[in-house]
Amino acid sequence: MEQVRYEDFNIRHFAEFERLAYRAVFERGMVDVDFNKQHWNLHLKNLVSLNSNVIRLLFAGKELVGFYILQLHTLPWNHRTQALFQLMHLAPDFRDHRIYTSMFRDAEAICANNGVERIQTTDTAIQMDEGQKLQPITQPQLPPHRRCLGDETRCLNQHTSKTLISNTQASVWV
Repeated sequence: MEQVRYEDFNIRHFAEFERLAYRAVFERGMVDVDFNKQHWNLHLKNLVSLNSNVIRLLFAGKELVGFYILQLHTLPWNHRTQALFQLMHLAPDFRDHRIYTSMFRDAEAICANNGVERIQTTDTAIQMDEGQKLQPITQPQLPPHRRCLGDETRCLNQHTSKTLISNTQASVWV
């Protein structure tokens, strides 16, 4: 695995980011209209300018080879911060489980620094081969704690280590 490094998005990387972001969307089959460069650029500029979006770029040497976009939001009914993986993309030559793991760890550190309670995503947000995608994980049945009686799900979330729970629709770090 080639040495890679992470950087926060900077406007000087916009042209490279734009090319890789278009590939990300195109490879996922999300392009079903005639390409309008002006509309695309406006959408990307809005995306990178939102304070609630965290965009991390992945470089191998001087080449941009990947990125991820995390959208942070606070729930209005409990003021807890959540994160949503909008998109995680790597150039084909860099799609390796070790790099994906590194990207998840980087995102987890960003979330920890921002007080994020939970990270969510969908299986289309992450470009991986079908064989590498996460399989459903069942949580162990733990005896209820006295302070958690009646709310076993919350109890499991509070008293288990960080585990990635997945199904074909969504994944959540708890």
